[in-house]
Amino acid sequence: MTTPDEAAAVAYDDTPSLEPAPERPPVIDVTLIRELATITDQLKAREGEVKDLKERKARLSQELLAPFEMHGVGSMRVDGRNAYVHTSTYPRYHEKPVEEGGGRYTAKDAVKALRAIGRGAQVQPETVSHQTLAAILREYRDAELPVPDALAKVVELGEKPEVRVGAPRK
Repeated sequence: MTTPDEAAAVAYDDTPSLEPAPERPPVIDVTLIRELATITDQLKAREGEVKDLKERKARLSQELLAPFEMHGVGSMRVDGRNAYVHTSTYPRYHEKPVEEGGGRYTAKDAVKALRAIGRGAQVQPETVSHQTLAAILREYRDAELPVPDALAKVVELGEKPEVRVGAPRK
């Protein structure tokens, strides 16, 4: 016969049970939610600031282009940084004639044109990358050669000059 003390000792035995203890769901820490909300708000505010800064940068660059061109200056150093004129190039697609359905030509049209002029090795099965097409068009420009009619019908080399400022030198 067991005494009440022995029964209590058996009931509160610390030996591991074969059944796992039920898992408790993690506590939702509201301070983490508050921090997340603060960071979200800060990111939204910074996105607006970045957008404004990019617009101001573009305006300043455009404002500086004319003086650079008027003085025949391609670059200059200011406060240890190099300010220079850089012209981005890109393919600018032409409008399709009405008899071809109108709208703009696309990369698929450029692929057909590139294959027609023997440049098919530079295209993937159904498309040509923006950079590859711009590089092909620059090749013609730099060599002072006319763009073949099949390609010229579809696309031309667009240019967007801007003034850039390089990182300071150490």
